[in-house]
Amino acid sequence: MPREVAAVLPANAPEMHGADKLRCQIAVFGVVTSLFVDCAFVSSELFAEVRARAGGEVVCRALRPARRGVYVKTDFTIDLAAGVVRCPAGRLAVIQSTHARFATAECAACPSRGRCQPATAKECRTIAVHPDEALQQGFRAAQKTPEGRARLRERVPVEHGLSHQRAPHSRFARYRSVAKNDFDSQRIAAMNNLLTIDRRVRRSGVEAQRPGGLAYVNVN
Repeated sequence: MPREVAAVLPANAPEMHGADKLRCQIAVFGVVTSLFVDCAFVSSELFAEVRARAGGEVVCRALRPARRGVYVKTDFTIDLAAGVVRCPAGRLAVIQSTHARFATAECAACPSRGRCQPATAKECRTIAVHPDEALQQGFRAAQKTPEGRARLRERVPVEHGLSHQRAPHSRFARYRSVAKNDFDSQRIAAMNNLLTIDRRVRRSGVEAQRPGGLAYVNVN
């Protein structure tokens, strides 16, 4: 049974609040045991709730740094237990709060400097350490396994649903207020659910009826 729900937030609101706004609509369908999200939602209350639940599963693709001709963060080994970061050349930097800074002299003399920093760089290399770095490492490790990749592929139908949700008016909101656009997004989600039901009924070749003489309606 299709269960597409939708909500709208102000453009300047963090994306994670979108997941929390949907919690009431999602709760109608039961307890969430598996949650497929983007990294923008890992700080949401819904994410923490599912992750803390016994048997709860969260599936998310790890953050992917953009490659610009130099070593990226994933080329470095971040050892959270030891509190250090090892660069591809084998040098170490101590993690301090949210970053690890390598020694300027070592970076300047490193034979791999051209592959690590732009030629115009005047400072040493610094690696940012995300507050949820351990979680990101878990996501990254899962992506390297056949089982983890298979679970991520299950998100593809969700992406298709999102494209149908956005299709009626592209990337732009139809109305000015949040309340009106919120109602409009829920209307589109309801229509998408009806269309999905219609396709499944057509595919099954069975005329499904409910008590009281109500039948599924073909929406064209």
